[in-house]
Amino acid sequence: MQNRTRNLFILIIPFFLMILINEYSRVDIKWQGYNFKDVSVMNSSKKTTKECTWNCQNNTAFCKSNHVKYLKSYFSYIDPIYFGMIKFLKSTGDYQVANIIFLMFIWPLVMFVLIINSLSLIAKIKNLNSR
Repeated sequence: MQNRTRNLFILIIPFFLMILINEYSRVDIKWQGYNFKDVSVMNSSKKTTKECTWNCQNNTAFCKSNHVKYLKSYFSYIDPIYFGMIKFLKSTGDYQVANIIFLMFIWPLVMFVLIINSLSLIAKIKNLNSR
């Protein structure tokens, strides 16, 4: 029972924190949100060097040149993964739906399974060492 509670907590808390932070941030918004396919979102689409906006989603080069401070030397490693993921999601035929399914469900589920397996292995090692 204790492991089930822990596992449920590990599964739910990231989503809870994401919603909590998102809704808390919404209170401070003073700008007009970006409209995309009849959906209004919190972030603006203005091109600014101070923060990432929807402009960065649509113009990665602008974001990389203005917002990335520490990882510029790693672009040669990161870019193939980043642009490969975008290419993969676009190849499904519906980028937005694939993005939601993959990044909101499949990826977190994989991470959850890996964390639970890791914790189970740690518990087994502790049990073996205590004998």
